[in-house]
Amino acid sequence: MAPLLLFVFIFFGFLSGASSYVDQPPFTFGIPGETAALLCELKDSAKLWMYWYRAHPGRAMEALFSSLTGADVTNFTSELLTAHRRDKTFELRFSKLQLADTAVFYCACSTAH
Repeated sequence: MAPLLLFVFIFFGFLSGASSYVDQPPFTFGIPGETAALLCELKDSAKLWMYWYRAHPGRAMEALFSSLTGADVTNFTSELLTAHRRDKTFELRFSKLQLADTAVFYCACSTAH
């Protein structure tokens, strides 16, 4: 099967203020039917909340997950996505990639929910 391209950008401006708060790869590839994960690492320990957002072309941005340090992950979607938070790392996992998963994914952080 042809590779599936998932774009991942480094920051979400109005929440983080600058890209220096989180670190993540600029993009990743996956194969339809396979699993894939996007990782985001928090670089500023003062930012306790972490978030995953998704933007499909021509559609509004949507919140996928949020997490407070040491707390459970809150799921805002009914899709087959999961997220796990370990200290400063927030992972977004796809259990079975589809072409419809191609989108821009944003990792964000903030001091308040």
